Amino acid sequence: MALMAGGCSSGPAYPKQVITVLPPQGAGAPAYSAEPGAYPGMPSGGPGQVPPQIPGAVYPVLPPAVSAPGETRPQVPEAAPRYGTGAAPSITGQSHYNQGVLLFRQGNVDGAIGQLQMAVAENPRDVKARNALGALLEKTDNTHAAIEQYRAALQTDPNNEQTHRLLARALALSGDIDGAIDQYEIAVKLDPSNPGVHNDFGVALHRRGDDRDAIYQYRRALALDPQDFAAHRNLADAYNETGNSAEAIKEFQIASRLRPDDPVIHNALAYLLFEQNDLSGAMAQWRTANRLDPKNADALAGMSIGYWKMGLRREALDSYRQAVAAAPGYLCDDTQLRGLGHWNGPALAALHDVARAPGAPPCSGT
Repeated sequence: MALMAGGCSSGPAYPKQVITVLPPQGAGAPAYSAEPGAYPGMPSGGPGQVPPQIPGAVYPVLPPAVSAPGETRPQVPEAAPRYGTGAAPSITGQSHYNQGVLLFRQGNVDGAIGQLQMAVAENPRDVKARNALGALLEKTDNTHAAIEQYRAALQTDPNNEQTHRLLARALALSGDIDGAIDQYEIAVKLDPSNPGVHNDFGVALHRRGDDRDAIYQYRRALALDPQDFAAHRNLADAYNETGNSAEAIKEFQIASRLRPDDPVIHNALAYLLFEQNDLSGAMAQWRTANRLDPKNADALAGMSIGYWKMGLRREALDSYRQAVAAAPGYLCDDTQLRGLGHWNGPALAALHDVARAPGAPPCSGT
């Protein structure tokens, strides 16, 4: 019987790079987003939130060009506006910008884009307005138009780290990973003390398959901010992909302490512990994930594996039935499941055993 995923899914996990371009509501915006998935360039709590998914994928900023692990990252505070020589916005342009921010907060993205376009038309050298406009164009899937805005902003201010970082993200979204890495190299030179830039740079390197270089950037991010959840999470994935399971487990454990209410982290840690033959540790993590999200198919399928290994066949089948009910078709595609990493070896074999047992529900969907 073909199966699809208890520990992973084909969708992205977290947006890694979430740069605040429009000012957040109220003063004192957090340095890093408390919510995974905030759309890059949006104020905290604005539209465009994406819930976390996969335990097995990187926390990149970059939605993959093909269905690959990962997507998104930290939210950085808005950089002080830089306009370049003679580029201070006019009163009218600033009014359009402020109106655009207000419309965005009200959920009117198209209206916000219109106001920001007027701000840019009023003053083509307004870097702040171009950055905000680019971020909103990305939100409407107009990535190439966003790239044009960022490139125009860099003509005014070539040393604007935030614009280089936004451009890097947009290039990655368009599938130009090498171009994105070039931009991150510039951004990291302009702002070497920003942990978010190092983390995002690591994500792009991971996307290109340079996991060892990605590990170096994640470590630099953590040297600057040891509490950076996304960097710990991404470092764990990079260690896992390079075969260093022990270090991956350590990083997942740190991430689980930083965000104890995140079932995704507990699931990812559980599968690694299971594959290291730590059944009791894996079950503890799966049970925590299940307590946090009783409908989480990852945790339910994982617990079915643990129960099966413990000889508790009835509990295993019951948990498996709940996983199938929570996500019809979820356990059907064995090829994809193998490709996502956390379901190789013992976990996959054990899930196969549960799925083949008399009384197991039939796999549905494709």
